[in-house]
Amino acid sequence: MFLAIPASGNIVITLPSTLDKTQLAVMIEKFDIKAIFTDKNEQLQLQEKKLLVFSCMESSEDEATLTPIAPDTPAVIFLTGGTTGELKGALHTHSSVLFAAFLSLYLYHDHYGALDGFAYKRVLLSLPLFHVMGMTDCILFTLYSGSFVYVCPDVKNSLAKIPSFKPERLILVPGMVEILLNLAETNKEYLSSVTFIITGAAPMNNDYAARAEKLGIKLALGYALSETSGALIVNFNCDVIPHASGPIIGQLKCKFVNNELWIKCPNLMLGYYKDPELNAKSFEDGWFKTGDLAKLEEYKGRQYLVITGRKKNLIILSNGENVSPEELDRLLLQHKEVKDCQVKVMTVNGNEVIGAEIIPDSEVEGKEVFDKIIEDINKNLPSFKQIRTYKIRRLEFEKSYAMKKVIKRTTL
Repeated sequence: MFLAIPASGNIVITLPSTLDKTQLAVMIEKFDIKAIFTDKNEQLQLQEKKLLVFSCMESSEDEATLTPIAPDTPAVIFLTGGTTGELKGALHTHSSVLFAAFLSLYLYHDHYGALDGFAYKRVLLSLPLFHVMGMTDCILFTLYSGSFVYVCPDVKNSLAKIPSFKPERLILVPGMVEILLNLAETNKEYLSSVTFIITGAAPMNNDYAARAEKLGIKLALGYALSETSGALIVNFNCDVIPHASGPIIGQLKCKFVNNELWIKCPNLMLGYYKDPELNAKSFEDGWFKTGDLAKLEEYKGRQYLVITGRKKNLIILSNGENVSPEELDRLLLQHKEVKDCQVKVMTVNGNEVIGAEIIPDSEVEGKEVFDKIIEDINKNLPSFKQIRTYKIRRLEFEKSYAMKKVIKRTTL
């Protein structure tokens, strides 16, 4: 359906299958949806005005009509909630989506000089199709590389299919990488077929690449946005420069305005659907303001992009100093005892200080471990950046539709 709908001259949007009737009604109105294809009985009973509802399980022998389409015709809306949970729709053209699908091949060839290790492989779909990496990287890029993709009916159970399907390449978010590495380190046969993993969409622990290397797996970290229809750059040197997102190459143009990354590229969206106010804030002279704080680091004669945080998440202290909480998040996540974390402002004895919520690894017991971790981190930080308090959290952090952690850096 994802390929057929744009080929007919219409715009396609993939929605989470977990939406209830109220949520779906909001989507229908927000994105001017005129037709829905579904396999869910409750959605087939929708009675919205002027809404066509079709079953994905039915087919027709009628010949489809293809519409002549210009490359700059709108084709796809990718959902993006970023780290705020506020739902937006990134509107893309046929050319921007196709450019993004081919870009990963170009990036791989640029690094290795050949496509032998990337093309014609077995790939397991392990991300939902409403996620930009799930559709563009898992499906389109996989097909264009001549590879075979296995679509698991229930993505939540996709990792359990690895031993039977035996994929050679996986595209995962870092949390899934952690799960697989833990499994494979106790059962080496579990990932015996896998030779390559691409991850992104969240910070990655620095030891992942080394752990994967011991299992015979190459790990790469990508920088992808819904606004760019997928990956922009990929770091194939995670073993030596794990904190970087990849080198600035190809047709990607970058500049930094007050440390914020602004970009221009062929796979950039037309804009956010029906949101002129947000578009006016997000674009300037053709440059897209990513909202990411970033810098460049040189490695082997190339400029590598390093994401240091989100502009809107900056903690501004009473003394005027700025602290990027993501920078401290990454320092905590380097420790295997920390499963997940979120640095934020906390109140201690009536004073606001830098603190952290920490989700411990399931095998870690006792507070002393985290006391020592924070003490060691603080030794290398200026006093205004130091973590002054923390609390242990047992519940997972809320995730947005884009599978990113919803950031709530409010005072506790």
